[in-house]
Amino acid sequence: MVSICSPTRDQSRIIKSYARAALRSDLLNAEITDDQRDLFRLENRVTVRILTGTFRHVRSYSQIAVVVDEICFFNGSEEANCSDTELIRSIKPSLLTTQGRLIATSTKYKPSGWAYQTWKKHFGKDASKILVWDAASRVMNPTLSEQDIESEIDEDAIAARAEYENLWREDIEDYLPRSAIEACVVLGRKQLLKQPHLTYAAFADVSGGRGDPMALAIAHRVPNSRKVVIDYLRQWPIPCNPLTTVAQMANVLSSYGLAAVTGDRYSAEFNVATFRNNRVRYLPSVQNKSELYLDLIPVICSQEIELPDDDLLVGQLAALERRTRSGGRDSVDHPAHAHDDLGNVCAGVAAVTGKRRMRVGGWGGTSTGRSANPRDRLMKELVEHNAVVTGYG
Repeated sequence: MVSICSPTRDQSRIIKSYARAALRSDLLNAEITDDQRDLFRLENRVTVRILTGTFRHVRSYSQIAVVVDEICFFNGSEEANCSDTELIRSIKPSLLTTQGRLIATSTKYKPSGWAYQTWKKHFGKDASKILVWDAASRVMNPTLSEQDIESEIDEDAIAARAEYENLWREDIEDYLPRSAIEACVVLGRKQLLKQPHLTYAAFADVSGGRGDPMALAIAHRVPNSRKVVIDYLRQWPIPCNPLTTVAQMANVLSSYGLAAVTGDRYSAEFNVATFRNNRVRYLPSVQNKSELYLDLIPVICSQEIELPDDDLLVGQLAALERRTRSGGRDSVDHPAHAHDDLGNVCAGVAAVTGKRRMRVGGWGGTSTGRSANPRDRLMKELVEHNAVVTGYG
């Protein structure tokens, strides 16, 4: 078998179409016995097939060749959800019995992982058994406009030089090693039910329901300890109805005794009103997403957090990228066209779990003085002091 792997199956279908086009001559076209969307078979019993690019799905085959497209971008792929190092490690055994060929192609990206290490070790080494072809876009395709490329470089020099001049992006590095994240995972644990002696906090990632999923995390801090335990984690895949999803979130929050949830400032007024309609206070986070991720680094490295056994969560955290900024702190975010909703709510709930907690109650009568509504005044003060509301009466 010859397999084709890419960060997404749509990309693999493009490579498959190239391979199929090479056999369109009258002589070779007769060799094709079966032609389907994700594979075609030859008369000599060789199958050219698209495989999902994960370390689980490429195993158990004997292969005469494997084509991996855009190898540098597996870390940020929602479909692949694995690193290029894990993928190649899983592919190599399938090539041993046939002494088959591994062909990996890609635009350069961040200087890490299997692709970078292979380039660093073998490029320009005459004695190496691995051929590394390294060329700029106009070398590979002279018909590209040099003026257009220069215009792209003027607009964003670092990104354009990686795309067209084939240079590694020195401004991007890994957020955390995957091994450090996996060390915090409690194998087999998906959810913990509410315990009456524990105090919980929650963080929500709310979206419009079309381009990005929505997510919710609930956690508690172990008494007399700094360790945070993620009790509940859920993603609502796209497409989803924000109104229905918020109502479902409110039911989950109620089951853990929570009357408030923290979240980012995306559509803050809409979120506040929607959660209010479900008897839940929505508190915009004081920290932005990047700051939450940066604060999560020492928590994970010291294993002061217990994460649920969720491959998508681990993949999202491992795919995060740390970018160097001029002045101030570095920024952390997901790669382009990827998602990080589960990682975002875990970082958020880890932060709010460490805040001062207060239970609000006992409003009654009318108020005079600074505000006609003592509940609103108190809630404003709680937000300003980063307190987490665990209930109100």
